[in-house]
Amino acid sequence: CYTTHGDQKQYNRRCEDLLFQAELFAAIAAIYGLQPYPATELETAWKLVLFNQFHDILPGSSIPEVFEQANAEWQAALEMGDRILQISLQALAEHCALPSPPHPDAVPVVLFNPLNWERSEVVAIALPPALAQTFWQAQDAEGQTLPTQLEQTDSPSLLVYVPAIPSVGYRLIWLISAEVAPSSPAPVEWILENTHLQATIDPVTGGIASLIHKATGTETFQGCGNQLQVFKDEGQYWDAWNIAPDYQDHPLDAFVLKSMSWVEYGSVRQTLRVVRGFNQSTIVQDYRLEVNSPVLAVHTEVDWQETQVVLKAAFPLTVAAAEATYEIPFGAIARSTTPATPQDQAKWEVPALRWADLSDGDRGVSILTDYKHGFDARPNQLRLTLLKAPVWPDPGCDRGLQTFSYAIYPHAHSWQQAKTVRAARNFNLPIRPCLMSFSASSESNQSSASFLNLGDTGFVLSAFKQAEGSAEQYILRGYESTGLKTSLKLQGSMPMEVTEQVNLLEAPCGTQGWHEVDPWQIVSLAVSIIPVL
Repeated sequence: CYTTHGDQKQYNRRCEDLLFQAELFAAIAAIYGLQPYPATELETAWKLVLFNQFHDILPGSSIPEVFEQANAEWQAALEMGDRILQISLQALAEHCALPSPPHPDAVPVVLFNPLNWERSEVVAIALPPALAQTFWQAQDAEGQTLPTQLEQTDSPSLLVYVPAIPSVGYRLIWLISAEVAPSSPAPVEWILENTHLQATIDPVTGGIASLIHKATGTETFQGCGNQLQVFKDEGQYWDAWNIAPDYQDHPLDAFVLKSMSWVEYGSVRQTLRVVRGFNQSTIVQDYRLEVNSPVLAVHTEVDWQETQVVLKAAFPLTVAAAEATYEIPFGAIARSTTPATPQDQAKWEVPALRWADLSDGDRGVSILTDYKHGFDARPNQLRLTLLKAPVWPDPGCDRGLQTFSYAIYPHAHSWQQAKTVRAARNFNLPIRPCLMSFSASSESNQSSASFLNLGDTGFVLSAFKQAEGSAEQYILRGYESTGLKTSLKLQGSMPMEVTEQVNLLEAPCGTQGWHEVDPWQIVSLAVSIIPVL
């Protein structure tokens, strides 16, 4: 049930991530007096999401009629969350006083980072029809030109590499009309490359023939990576719940490569499309490598027409380890890759939230996912389960068109030192751009700022919201994500101070010394706004 009914897993991830951001930026906007905090709407949206996390909706093990209702409720939660988020971001963007534009027709864009660490990455800026007919070059508030590329899709977007977007903060950039940049010719070889990685795609299978991690000079895969493996999965009474324990004894014919082509090959992003087929099913995968990115993303669209067949993406690795590590709620868990006890042997499929990792201390590989949660591991292999096609209790489960993404993150040292937790959250929570109409204002305002900075540690912000019992207080919640004791700082431009430490029910818990956080500890703080005279 970690994989069954992928649409429910996708809705859940999208709703959780969206409502986290909606709460966060609505709270910040309320603290600055820009709008009332939408407590009633957020409560309604969260209750819809929480209800659908009930077994058997989220596991995907209900009858078809259940999902008709669930999908409508998921969609309602998404619409409420998106509306709250967009209104909050627009209010915050308009609150940012703009400097004089570098050109009369320059368009200001404020980029919002919902995560509590600085980020440097590619941002996709959707261009409205009024701007779509012009080629734009981006530059920051200091006049520095930023790498820019037009995304090759039906919906025009501008790809811009933007460095140093502050923790839970914003950065202003400008779009300036320019001459169309000459496009780079696509190479003859099927190679994607940037400063971190070199990926060679196999022209016979469509898998990853080689993935070089440049910092360590090592090959990631032993054999071909991203192998699409299919197995017969039948004979289980609990068809939607379980994968058959002997599924590996029943492999099916391999996927057949249909085509390979370059979608884009620019200075900001390279995308190579691979189309493969199996039986009546087709899978289209875009290998995507962005400038300065340490991860190779695999964006996937599948037309799945199989019955009682499991599809896995296999990653045979050159690194070997006795344990693999998987993200769980507010933590991570290590599991043996050579299970010896009956209890461990019964876990031939295990869950993870956003990532799984295999590391030997010197180096490792993390697999990042958006909403695929089923994994299995051997000492030198990770496999991600992409699809399962049960016939009971929903005979049409997971058939048809669906999209999802995952990424390969080779790294030096351990997953903690490689900051896999951050990489996975970056993968799931992109920077939010907000286009503005220009209005002249003070030039003294900062072109970038952090509303909330918790220090450069393994502490992860999981909620920032108005308190349930008091409109005058806000709750900051997070956890230590690496298994190491750390210090917590409360910094940033928001005028607030910690009132007391509270528990998960937001009741005072009498705990002192919130500055020191134990390994894996969940911390909840009540904060009050400091009046600005």
